[in-house]
Amino acid sequence: VEQAMRSSSRSSAGTDRAMEPPPEETGMPEPFRSPLFRTELELVRVMLANDARLADLEITADLFPSDETAEMFSRVAGITEGVHPGDPLELGAAIGSDDSAIAARLRELALDERPLSDPAELVARLEVGKIDIEIAAVRRKLQSIDRDADTHGYSELWQRLIALEQDKRNRRSDR
Repeated sequence: VEQAMRSSSRSSAGTDRAMEPPPEETGMPEPFRSPLFRTELELVRVMLANDARLADLEITADLFPSDETAEMFSRVAGITEGVHPGDPLELGAAIGSDDSAIAARLRELALDERPLSDPAELVARLEVGKIDIEIAAVRRKLQSIDRDADTHGYSELWQRLIALEQDKRNRRSDR
């Protein structure tokens, strides 16, 4: 299984989107990718390694806004269920013979030999990133709302924006 995983990884090495043809070749639109897509992938990689530092973290699906990484998270969460962080995972049985694009990406991540990032830092980055995305949405909405016609709605949006900015500052100062 390990040999098959390595050969699969070698065939896709050097590409950012392993096992995926470019959208123009398939006629399919580019999948949604969060601005923090690489951070999401790195957290999935840490989860595949079942790093012991995961023990104190609560990682949920809402940290993964892109469909691809959300599906990867779901698959890895199923594999890690009931296994203590730091203990080895049975990845070969779970994804070794699966020929789906998601399984291929998971094999690629599992075989990546770079040192693992700090999972707490990755989670913090993703949480702040989610706040940034919401801040941008609230700002867009504030720009489009007629504050004279909807003073209550405008005021609520400003309060939400202020609360989000405060939450972001608090999370950054907690680091």
